Formats: sequence, structure tokens, C-alpha cells
Amino acid sequence: MAMDPFLANELANATGNLLSDCVEGVANYVGEHNGLLNRLEPEDNFESILKEEAERLRALRDDNEQEIRQNKTKTTSSCYNQWLGSVTKILPELETIQAEYEQQRNVLIECAIGSKFWEKVTNILQRVQKLMEEGKFQGFLIDKPPEPVIKLGSVPDIKATATLQGHLEEILLLLSCEEVKTIVIWGPLGVGKTTIMQNLNNHEEVEKMFQMVIWITVSEERTIEKLQMEIASRLKLNLQGTETAHEVARSISEELKDRKYLLLLDDVKGVIDHDQLSNIGVPDNKNGSKVVLTTEDLRVCSKMKLVRNIEVEKLTQREAWEMFKQIVTDQKIKIPGIKPVAQRVAKECGGLPLVISSVASYFKLKNSATEWRNGLEELRNGTEVGIPHLTQIQAFWKFCYDDLKDENKKGCFLYGALHPADTKICKPVLSESPNCPSMEGSFKHKKEKIVAKDESDQEPEDKLPFSVERDTNASSKQRVVVKEEMPGGEEWHANAIFLTDCKPVLSESPNCPSMERSFKHKKEKIVAKDESDQEPEDKLPFSVERDTNASSKQRAAVKEEMPEGEEWHANAIFLTDCKPVLPESPNCPFMGLLSFEGCKALRTIPSSFFNRMPVLKSLNLSHTSVRSLPVSLFKLDSLENLILRCCKLFVELSPQIGQLHNLLKLDLDDTQIVGLPKEIGMLSNLEILKFSLDECMNCGKQLRQNVLIQPGTIKSLFKLTELKIDVNPDSEGWNAVEEVVVEEACSLKRLKSLTLYLPHVQILGKRRAGSTSLNFYPLSSFRFTIGQHRQRIFSRVPEKVEAHFEKWDKCLKFVRGSDISSEMKRVVGYTKAFYLERHTSARSLCDFGIENMENLEFCLLAECNKIQTIIDGGKPHEEEQTDMVEGEATNCESYSAQEPALLNLQFLHIYYLEHLESIWSNPTYDKPCLSALKFLELHTCPKLEVILSPTLLTNLGKLEVLIVKDCPELISIVSRESNASFKFASDCFLPRLKMMLLLFLPKLESISREFHIAPKLKMIGFYDCSELRDLCKRELSSENLEVIKGERKWWKALKWEESEWGNHLDYLHTIFSPIDEDDHVMTQMEETYKSIEGIAYLALGSTP
Repeated sequence: MAMDPFLANELANATGNLLSDCVEGVANYVGEHNGLLNRLEPEDNFESILKEEAERLRALRDDNEQEIRQNKTKTTSSCYNQWLGSVTKILPELETIQAEYEQQRNVLIECAIGSKFWEKVTNILQRVQKLMEEGKFQGFLIDKPPEPVIKLGSVPDIKATATLQGHLEEILLLLSCEEVKTIVIWGPLGVGKTTIMQNLNNHEEVEKMFQMVIWITVSEERTIEKLQMEIASRLKLNLQGTETAHEVARSISEELKDRKYLLLLDDVKGVIDHDQLSNIGVPDNKNGSKVVLTTEDLRVCSKMKLVRNIEVEKLTQREAWEMFKQIVTDQKIKIPGIKPVAQRVAKECGGLPLVISSVASYFKLKNSATEWRNGLEELRNGTEVGIPHLTQIQAFWKFCYDDLKDENKKGCFLYGALHPADTKICKPVLSESPNCPSMEGSFKHKKEKIVAKDESDQEPEDKLPFSVERDTNASSKQRVVVKEEMPGGEEWHANAIFLTDCKPVLSESPNCPSMERSFKHKKEKIVAKDESDQEPEDKLPFSVERDTNASSKQRAAVKEEMPEGEEWHANAIFLTDCKPVLPESPNCPFMGLLSFEGCKALRTIPSSFFNRMPVLKSLNLSHTSVRSLPVSLFKLDSLENLILRCCKLFVELSPQIGQLHNLLKLDLDDTQIVGLPKEIGMLSNLEILKFSLDECMNCGKQLRQNVLIQPGTIKSLFKLTELKIDVNPDSEGWNAVEEVVVEEACSLKRLKSLTLYLPHVQILGKRRAGSTSLNFYPLSSFRFTIGQHRQRIFSRVPEKVEAHFEKWDKCLKFVRGSDISSEMKRVVGYTKAFYLERHTSARSLCDFGIENMENLEFCLLAECNKIQTIIDGGKPHEEEQTDMVEGEATNCESYSAQEPALLNLQFLHIYYLEHLESIWSNPTYDKPCLSALKFLELHTCPKLEVILSPTLLTNLGKLEVLIVKDCPELISIVSRESNASFKFASDCFLPRLKMMLLLFLPKLESISREFHIAPKLKMIGFYDCSELRDLCKRELSSENLEVIKGERKWWKALKWEESEWGNHLDYLHTIFSPIDEDDHVMTQMEETYKSIEGIAYLALGSTP
């Protein structure tokens, strides 16, 4: 139907006027901004104007972003970030406006409702123009703030080296300890101190614990000022206008005062303390900030407070061999005749990782057993050169240098050797085109050492910091030049030039490869992938070995992240401390070993996870948070080893465990399960079974059985060779089954090792048909804890002493006993380590049949309040004879002072014996006693007045450590009583004593007086010995004495007989080291001894 002509005309006029007004408004805006009106034509499409403005804004943004990408060391200002956010927000709005305009421009009837749209257009164009003006920034790039942690590159992975990894984990624990402010990692050169700290710097836990981690290498060449500037550089401080060291220190302190920082100081040579750090600007924050340093000399930190020292031990022989083998490669070791020689070479390296790396890289080039044998002989001869002050590391480096055949390599070797650790080795262009015809960086291998100067200006060779050699075939030209100024003329003809402490004009871009140490050895890693898909070895987070007989599949992978794809095809995978989300059913056709040990975040394993692992033999889930095992695990027909040590949330073992018929080892040690399922008895091939029971761990859980261990379960495991059952002594359920378990264990013909808790001593003698009693069972290893008692939260015996006790292979601990049965005496006779705690009737070791203790090597006595002497040479007390049953008294009476006693005992620890009066009562000189003793320790014996009688003194020829602490009545270490009939076997006693500590002995008046003792003493320590007012020369005659520890006031108050001491008194004053009153006394003593001997004092003697 056609519209009325008049109505159509009026509508067109009205619409046209409205559209004209809107267009005029937008055109006016465009004309006012950026000259757009001059470019605007009547036929212009406003859509193109919107697109053009959007493109101009994007272009400006892209230009700014390009400048940011080109300045990676910079970051953007807050103003720029705000502008960029506005741009990012408005660009989508422009696209929306364009779409709306496209829809409305051809529909005139809608113009009557479109006035708001044109207002929107005007508004957004105004905003765009404003952003264009604001986007023309000046100086929007600013310096980035310092990174919280700068990760170090090329850091060796130490997870597979237990010695180094253990130290790293210990340090991580100490970093969270408020009482520790400084941690000192110390040990000889090349032992791995820096490697440990590099791993510490890169550890993810450190990044979480600290707001700022600062790594500084401290060498002999670096002054305090240089260290200060390095810290300032690390913090990116603006030091413009800062002139003095004090001002720099103030800037550093201001930057760090509110931060929790970790300062890592590597290779500290000189003494350092908190005052020096404060002078540099490092504040002593109270917010958990720490300092960790490495050093070869423990004395550098002797003035620091709240210090924990960690000695880095050398690698074990096994670790050293594994490291050596990894560098040399298995292919080389498999060459006939090489392996036994290689093992001897690895042993020659002395457990030092740096030496192993150097020597292994050298031997890796040899391809026959003959070459290896010759190299071993050269190695042994080359490291015994007898040059004064030559360290073990330097001797090995000299050996490597001597064997180099390429002169250029020798030159590079020496060139690197002259540079301090962590310095840059540059090749500067010292002049534009010097005439250097023979500058090759090589050295002729000749033995004539001369000073590299004209013969008329010769200097003594010993004044040079190194030796140089003459080239007799080069017209007496210099081969090596050492200069402090720029060379000139013919000096450039030298083969090598060393500029020391000069200021050369360097080239614009010298080649400066970073040398982390004097030498950098590359380890050859065989990447375990198909050769067609080879990746650069430096991109792999682990090193693996190729299996030449397995179609180039991986042998092993150590991963911190979950494997992907074909990585599951490895023969073995070790996942360490990852946070795994396990796949449902990975394809692992070659997997023989899988370890999740230490993955504490692992709680759940998918039910089908093990479905495609047909050859899996070993599974380790130790130290994880798993609560149960998936059903697919019990279908692993090949599984031989299942290990779940220390899984605190794992409380119940599924009865399906009985389906693993080929299982050889099941280890649930320190995993407190609430009961052992009877299906364990179906594991007929099981050889090793270890588990911990605690029925109280989950009292609310409905158990599948009424007893902890079903009768017949242990007896069914007829192939068992090792059984360990650890139970809570409060467990009533164990009391109900212990006799049955012991009887069944004694029926096992192959059992060699047994660990049990026995509430009653009588169980030792019980037996039934077909089995013997424990007393007569032939065990090569046992650990028995006997005696009904409650589990103690705290022990009065130090944890390290109890740990030392557990190292022996035949251990007996008797707790809260009240009598001494014949069964007990018999088992003591088999024991190597005996721990007697809180016995209520024993008066001496004689009560246990001391004449049978031929095998005893370690003895620990604690809180036995009736013990009066350790060895009683007289007859038993009358009341003892009355209390003993017939036959027992006879055993005790059979010992007398005429019989040898405890001839193999090496360690004797005594703690809290209230009535102890002597070590050996009623002795005679004719028979030996304690003649193998190396370690004697007495703590808190309030009635003890004298420790060593003259007779006992003659027996202690092997004693190395004597510690006496908190014995308030002690007057003298050696009895003053003279005996006319006493015959001295030697003019000097305690000939091997190395350390003597006398602590908290307020009545001590003398050590030995008339007896000459300890000619090889290295350390002696005193504390709270106020009555000890003088020392005689017979007591401190050792020429090996290195340290005397004590209170400063006590030392100053001592009286000396100058006629007796003479000049030696001056030496004593130089080796005196005052005790820090704010630190634990015993800890200071232990650490001092360890710094002298290189081992902990408990490591003395022959440990098992």
C-alpha cells in the first residue's frame, strides 16, 4: 500500500533535518581534533573514520610495546600501565560502535531514535583523541626492580648423591629455625661446598622463604669495598652522588631493612663477623634473615653468633664410583679389563667431586686396559710429588697438566689456573695491531724454570707467584711475560702475556666466557631418546644412560615434573619432590623401577594407574602422603619390592596384598599401620618384612580383624631372612600376640635378622615344639628392646648417642627392669651394643655376667639409680645374694679382679647415675680391663669424686676421648692417692687421648697432678671449673695441643709457675679460645673438635 505523498514529504524533511544536525555535530568534533574536518568530504563514510582512529591508536600502542621488547632490562612505569589498560579497554568499544553504525546508517526511519548513538560516537572519539595525546610518553621505561632470586645456570644435580643432598636438606631445615642466623658450610677444596650452595640458591623452597636472595663470591682478591659494590649492584641501587663507603652501606641497609633476605657468601677466606657485615650495610634483621657461607677454614666464622656448622664430608666409595662411572660412561667401563682399574682410579680420587670430575674426564680419553693401567700408575706417582704446600687438588691438577700432549691445551690450562674463582677470562685487544708472531697461548713443556725477563735483570724465582720456562729454540726470546703495565715493542713477541692489575684499553666487545672455577669440565651425557629426535643435552633436566640392548630406549630418568608421552617408556623413573597429578593409566612397557620417594604431595593414586606396567619389579612410595593402594597394584605379577617407609597417613594394608605372590620385600618401617592382614601369609616368596604397628593410630577405624597379627601368619613366611616389627610399647594388642610371634619367628629356618619389642624378659627362653628359644636361635643380626614401659616424649640421652647405639648389628636395650634373669645374662653374652635404661636393682655390670661380655663393644647406661660402680672387682653385695635365685649368684661370684673384663669395649656412655662412685672398684694391676676403650663419657653423676684410679689409668692405652659433665662432687680426674706397691707400666699415661672436656665441675681441683698424661692431646675444654686454679705441665704436656676452650675470666685468673712452663706459656695463650657465653657450650666444644680432626667425636674408633 503506497504512503500518502504529503505525509512522506513531511517525514523526509524531519528525518533529513535530524540527520543533518547529527552529522554536523560529529563533523564539528572532527574538525576540532587533529584536522579531520579538512579531510572530511560529504561522501565520507563515518565507519572509515572510526576504523582509522582505532588503527592509529593500535599503531601507537604497538610502537610503545616494540620499544619495551627491545629493552629487556627495563620495565614500564605505573602511568604507562594505566594508559595501556585504557587502550585495551577502548579498542573493543570502537569495534562495537562500528558494528552499530553499519546497522543504522541505511535505515532512515531509525534516525529518530539514534541521537544517543551519535552522542556515543562523539564521546568515544574524544576519548580516543585524549589517549593519542597521552600515549606520546617520555621516559615510560624504568629500571626493573631486582629479581628476588637469580637462578644460577649449569648447576650439578645432587639428588642422586646422598652425601651432598643430605646436607642441602639439613640447610633447608635450618633456614626455618629462628635460633640460627648463620650457617657455615665447610670442608676441604673440591668436596662440593659450592655445589651445595648453588643448589640451595636455585631451590624452590628458598624462593618461597625469602624476599631477596643475594649470591656473592668472596675470594682473596675481593676487598670489603668490592663486596659492598657487588651487593649494591645486585640490589640495583642508584649510587649517583654517593661517595663514601659509609653512604653506600646506608643505602644497602635502607634497601634491606624491611626485607627477609638470604645472603649467600661463597669461598670465604678471611675472618668475617656480623660487625663487618653491618659495615658493608647488611642489617641484622630480626625477621628470619639468614647468612650462609662456604669456607675451607671453620675459624673464619669464629666470631659470629648463633652459628650452625655443616661439615661436607667426602663422597662414599659407592657415590664416588657412581659419579666417576657417569662421566667416563658405561660403554668405556665395559671394555674388557677396564672396570677393575677404573674402580681403583675412582678410589684414588679420595671422594672429592672436583678431583673425580677432573680425573674421570682425563681417563675417558683412554681406550684400552693397558692405557688405563699406565694412567693409574702415573696418577699415583704424579700425586706424590713431594712439593711443599701442594694441596691434594693441586697435585691432581698438576698430574692432568703433565699428561697433556697438546701445547695449546697446556697454555689454556695455565691461563685459567692464574685466574681467581668466578672471574671473567677475557681476550682484550690491547692495541690495534700489535706484532705478535708467536702469541699462541701455549707453553713448551721443559723443566728449566727461569724468570721471564732479561738475564741481566733476573729476579729470584721464589718471588714470582708462578714459574715460567725458556724456549731454547727461539733465540732466547721470552715465552712468558708478566706485566703490570702495557707491553711495548718486542714484548709482544712472547708466547703468552699476563697483565696483572693494569688498566688496558679493551675492545668494544671482548669475548669473555664465564669461568666459574679455574677449570670447567663438561660431562658427557648420553641423551636417552631416539637419535632421530635428539635434543640438546643442556635442555634436559636430568642425565640418563643408553641401553644398547633395548632399542635405544631409556634406562633411567630422574624427574621433578610428571613424565609425558614416551618418557614413561624408561626402564626406571625417579620422581623427586614433585606435586604429581598422576595419569589414569600410563603406558610403561619397560618400567622395572618406579620411585615416588619424597613426593609428600602425593595422596591418591588412580585405581588403574598400574594396569600397563607388566614388568614393574620395584615400587617405592616412601615419605609420601598416600592413604591406600589402588587395586591395579595388586595385579602386578612381577612386583618384587614394595616400599612404603614413613608414610604417616597410611594406616591399613589391604588384604589384597596376598595376591603379590612374587613379592620378595615388603617394607613399611615407620609407617604406623593398625594391623597386619592375615593374607600376608600367602606371600610364600617373601624374604624381608618390616612394619610398624600402632593400634592407637586410628582408633575410630573398624579393623578387619580382632588381633594385630593372626596366628600362623609369620610361620607361613618360611623364606623370610629379615623380620622387623616396631610397636608402640603402650600397645595392649601386641602383648596379646608377642609370644606367638616370637615362637613362629624362631621356627623360621632362614631367618638371620630380627628386630622386636619384648615386654617381658621371660619370652627370651620360651619355646614350643619344632622351634627353639630366642636365646639359642642363631641370628647374625638382632635388635631387641626388652621391658614394659611407656613411650617417652623426651629422652635424657642425646639422640645422636642413641643413633650411634643402633648402628651395631647386635643390639640389646633393657628398659625399666627390676631383676636380672639367666635369660637376660645369656642374651647379653651375644650382644655387641648394650643399652641399660632405668633399671631398678642393678649395682654394676657384673650383675649381668660381665665375664661373658667378650663381644661387647658399646655400652650405654642411663638413669640406673642403684649402680655404684661399672666393674666390681669384689664379691656381690649380701642383699644381692639374698635376692638372686640359685645359680645366678654363682655367675656373679665367678668374676673377680683377677679376671680380664670388657676387653673389646670401645664406647662407654654414662648418663644420670645418682649413686655411681667409681668405674672400677677393688682393682688389681695384674689383669687388663677396658684395654680397648676409646670413648668414655660421664654425665650427671652427683656422687662421683674421682674417675680414674692409677690401676685403671694403665689400662686405658687406647682412650681417645674423655668427656665429664655435671658431676658436682668431682675433685680430680685421676686419683691423688699414691700406692707404694703400684708399678708404673709407662712414664706417660693415656698416650692416645686427643680430646678432654671438663664441664660444670665446680669442685674440680686438678686433672692428674703427679701423673704425666695425654702426650698427643689436641683439644681440652673447661667450663664452670671455678676451683681449678692452676694447671701443671704434666697435665698439658702435649706438643700437638691446638685449642684450649674455656671462660675468659677463668683463664685470666689461672696461676702459672713460670719456672715450670717457661716460654711454653706464651704458646698456651695463643691457642686459648674463649667460650661464647650466649651459645650452647657442648655444641661449641663439638664443633671445635670437628674443625681440628675433620670428624665428629662420635666417629672415633671402629664403628660397625
